[in-house]
Amino acid sequence: DNGITTEQALSAWNAYIKDHPLYYWMSSRTTYTDDYITLIVDDEYVDGEVREEINVSLYKTVEKYILSLEGEGSYYGITLGLHDVIIENASYAYENDGVTPSLKNSAHNILGVLLEGEGVCESYAKAFQLILNYYSIDNVFVTGYAGEAHAWNLVELDDGRWYWYDLTWDDQPEWMLGVKHNYFCVSSADYVDWRDGGSSGENKFLQDHTPAEPGGTGIYFSYEIPEVSDTPYVYDGLMLRDDIIVKDGLSYVLIAFNKLALIDISKEGNVAIPETVDYKGTALEIACIGSYDSETGLMGPGSVIEYNRITKEHIDVTSISIPSTVEFIWDFAFDYCYSIESYIVSSDNPVYSSVNGVLFTKSTYTLIKYPLAKTGISYTVPESTVEIAFGAFGDGGNVFCPKHLLWLTIPESTEVIGAYNGGKGFRDKIPTDPSDILIADGYMERLEAMLGNGLIIK
Repeated sequence: DNGITTEQALSAWNAYIKDHPLYYWMSSRTTYTDDYITLIVDDEYVDGEVREEINVSLYKTVEKYILSLEGEGSYYGITLGLHDVIIENASYAYENDGVTPSLKNSAHNILGVLLEGEGVCESYAKAFQLILNYYSIDNVFVTGYAGEAHAWNLVELDDGRWYWYDLTWDDQPEWMLGVKHNYFCVSSADYVDWRDGGSSGENKFLQDHTPAEPGGTGIYFSYEIPEVSDTPYVYDGLMLRDDIIVKDGLSYVLIAFNKLALIDISKEGNVAIPETVDYKGTALEIACIGSYDSETGLMGPGSVIEYNRITKEHIDVTSISIPSTVEFIWDFAFDYCYSIESYIVSSDNPVYSSVNGVLFTKSTYTLIKYPLAKTGISYTVPESTVEIAFGAFGDGGNVFCPKHLLWLTIPESTEVIGAYNGGKGFRDKIPTDPSDILIADGYMERLEAMLGNGLIIK
């Protein structure tokens, strides 16, 4: 713990920038003699007034990042916060074809990620390095090969050991919350697999990242790489997908900087999920709801309601209130409970909504869950609903189906029955790529078996 307060951080930053103009970071090319080092600046940054204007904007952006880490003192926490904030505010930059990495100068320096909101790997790594330097956290900007020319970071943490970070590969906008942590704080012993959302793959970092050999000159110069830790990082504070927080009958796990996932409901009656949970003086936001495997550290599909698969016993939850902070709900998150009478969603939630106790995406494009204990013998799906999630009306068998529902009317406007999100989120609009539509086979047949002539398709 370096004990840095927000006020001290901003003061140190202001002192740093007086002697370190940020436009130095607009180029990766220099020439040098025994007496001088000369920065080679791209044409668009030659004008001093342009550089000064850029500096002002950069200072404001970096200060915003520092403020977002208020109260965080550990190197682990600082790197986690920067990792997530940078990724949340930036996208990978492509040419117009959507495939070729952008050739713009700014996409290859700090301006792309920090000011324009998009850049390539160099921009991600340089932006990360710039702010780490301010915190006096030793780090190395690493260049090399990862299927193509690539750049990432190596960081020394509180324990005096070095760990890999690749923000570019962790920026996955279609994944839960848009941020993965497979390439965050990775030792040489850690397994990684950026495709499955966890650190349980079969590859290690250096199996898909090859640092450039040290030496060279000019733009081909590479630093000597410090020895990387041969053991996973150990931290006595709250770590990603590690410690479980239990409070008021609800259990949570950390899934991103200051963001928790609700992973278990063990209380009965009306359950109000809070917006935040206090942990050691920090308000952590509830951003996700879904199943969690403590052995693998993976979030995924599955119910958060306690259930005994053998006896079929479950917690008698009568209603669930979802706050404005929840950004992501996994498939089947509220399965195995036929006592729920209604789902209630905060009107301020930008992603989800409820209509007469039924859980939808915000615009009702997808019907996520019908409360199995909802009163009334008939229900008509809204005309605005295009997709019905797999399991929306229970499992379709003899257990966990609507108690009272006899007639279900599905309008012609509903095109998909049995949709699931698989970590991408329930859709709230027509996807640009039809291949993104994920459908579980057989759910219509389950509804037909459950309702018989009571299933009405217009």
